Amino acid sequence: MPRSFVIVFGMLATLGCAPSYHTAEPYRFNQPAAAELEELAGRECTERGEPAGKPTEPFRTDGCSMWPDEMITGESWQVCCVKHDIAYWCGGTAKMRKDADDALRGCVGDHYHAWMGALMEAGVRVGGPPWVPAYWRWGYGHKFPSQYSPSGD
Repeated sequence: MPRSFVIVFGMLATLGCAPSYHTAEPYRFNQPAAAELEELAGRECTERGEPAGKPTEPFRTDGCSMWPDEMITGESWQVCCVKHDIAYWCGGTAKMRKDADDALRGCVGDHYHAWMGALMEAGVRVGGPPWVPAYWRWGYGHKFPSQYSPSGD
């Protein structure tokens, strides 16, 4: 078996492994805050009428996946990423994903700068489709492989 195949397979397998706990502060070591966030995530999925139904996997957040949670200056956009994680955990239609990504761009723009929001949106558009074998993909609250929910339009 070629060495490059083993390396690529190992990387893909690692990407698909979801953390079993929150890695973002303050949720990692603050159980009451984590429980409150998990309850909020469940309510938000229900309220938005997720077409695929309630996620089967527990909600977990790592803050800004593959991105720093704050700048060296201390400016933080992590709250934007956690909201975005809730939407991605719930899953739904392609339009719901686009709306979530637009909301991330706007939120980061409000917390820091528009160019950073645009850059982060570009990253999630490329790295977050439901068929990507990563724990941050669209619909990560549902078993992999997942897909977009039908739009119903």
